Amino acid sequence: MQFKYVVGQEEVKKVLRHSVNAERISHAQLFNGFPGSGNLATALAYAQYIMCSNRTESDSCGICSSCIKTSKYIHPDLHFIFPVNTTKSVTKNPTSEAFMGDFREALKDNPYMEYSDWMKFLGINNKQAYINKNDCEAIIDSLELKAYESPFKVMIIWLPEKMHHAAAPKILKILEEPTDNTVFLLVSEEPQLLLPTILSRLQTVTFAKVQPEAIVEYLKVQDECKIFSEEELYIAARLSGGSVSRTKQIILLKNTEYQNDLIMWMRMCYGIHKDGNASKILLWAEKIHRQNQDQQKFFVEYCLNIFRQCIYINYKTAQLQMLTSNEKSIFERFAPSINSANIVKITELFESCHYHIVRNGNIKMLFFDLSFKLAKLIREKEEVA
Repeated sequence: MQFKYVVGQEEVKKVLRHSVNAERISHAQLFNGFPGSGNLATALAYAQYIMCSNRTESDSCGICSSCIKTSKYIHPDLHFIFPVNTTKSVTKNPTSEAFMGDFREALKDNPYMEYSDWMKFLGINNKQAYINKNDCEAIIDSLELKAYESPFKVMIIWLPEKMHHAAAPKILKILEEPTDNTVFLLVSEEPQLLLPTILSRLQTVTFAKVQPEAIVEYLKVQDECKIFSEEELYIAARLSGGSVSRTKQIILLKNTEYQNDLIMWMRMCYGIHKDGNASKILLWAEKIHRQNQDQQKFFVEYCLNIFRQCIYINYKTAQLQMLTSNEKSIFERFAPSINSANIVKITELFESCHYHIVRNGNIKMLFFDLSFKLAKLIREKEEVA
């Protein structure tokens, strides 16, 4: 991957290029960024830049033997360690090496991959993945060898915070006594979970939120996103909080009729005491139950966003609104039901629901209960000062 394909992060890229051109590459660096910020994509581009045999001041050449191998993640001097667990194909002693083919394929599809994307790719959403001590021993073994083709050996450790407690001391030892011409890139989303002794040995590179405009430019040329308008992409980018992968998830999942689901649900909640509506809500909860966990989470997040937008509509703060023209025309009629009397309680309800979805709660019961509580709250009147 080349720097030019990394979305935003211009200051970070500038610093990294300078470190290579000035021959001042730190042997151990922490790429600290929230999910979707591009810290993994930048680590891949940085590794390619370091190894390129014909790099310019701004980027790797992209066509030399080293670049071709690195872009396919098969360069013999590029190593990866990442969280794993047992699957149907790997039933015991999981290691990064056992899943290397899967990891390369996942990276080719999405260099902005998040932990949840990787779990879904492996089909182990009901498990936690981790970096075990066998992987850390493999790091030591692979880096004791001399570089094959490049002046440097690069080890990318993705999500080091998922490292098993028994594995951490092994990483610490090699960070204290690195082999010659070895570069460690620890790509983390939660560096506070790393041991302080490991953090103290790393040079931190912090990734900022990606600007919405940069995300829109990146996504609008991708085939699966071409059906969306720039307005829809821009709003999704703002809602994502500066995450490339999250923007893509939001825009694609919004295409699963979340708007219609929310409108239908609100109508049932308004008439919840009418004959037959309770059974309709139960059927609706079963429909949500059949969706995958990501769809369930994003539906809750979509609802929360719409409720917040209703507050902005009520107070006529157009500059804060993040709704498409179509959404605004629909939810303006619903907005008075969300007000200062209930918005805090509604937010707490939906955040609690989101929490239990992530922890594999009973989805039908969660949404059935949420419906009755929401039905009561949307009848609360606006507070009068």
